[in-house]
Amino acid sequence: YVGADYIFQAQLESYQNPTHTLETGDCCDGDPNAMGVCTGSCNNIFTFCIQESNATGNNLALPLCPFLRVFSGVFQDNDDISFDEDLGNGVSNPLTFSRSGAWPVSQEYVLVSFPGQMNWE
Repeated sequence: YVGADYIFQAQLESYQNPTHTLETGDCCDGDPNAMGVCTGSCNNIFTFCIQESNATGNNLALPLCPFLRVFSGVFQDNDDISFDEDLGNGVSNPLTFSRSGAWPVSQEYVLVSFPGQMNWE
């Protein structure tokens, strides 16, 4: 272990979902049109997580996120996002995580982002 203060930062630039679909392939907003094309944009929210890359007991659907877990605000009806310094919900861009103390230098850490659809029903 190495004892030190450390800071992790990640700058978000953009997100695009030109097909307006969920990860399942379904349309975000209603049914596809007669041509089979999804036309309604998604209400996107993002979960950001810092965890060990080899953390046991984790999966991408429900990560443990022991170091950082934050949720963006909702980007309503927006599938072509250029992020600025405010991600909503009190989250600043770049994402910044700082700590003091031991850093296990043998471990790799990853920032995982999960875009999701907010349903307003």
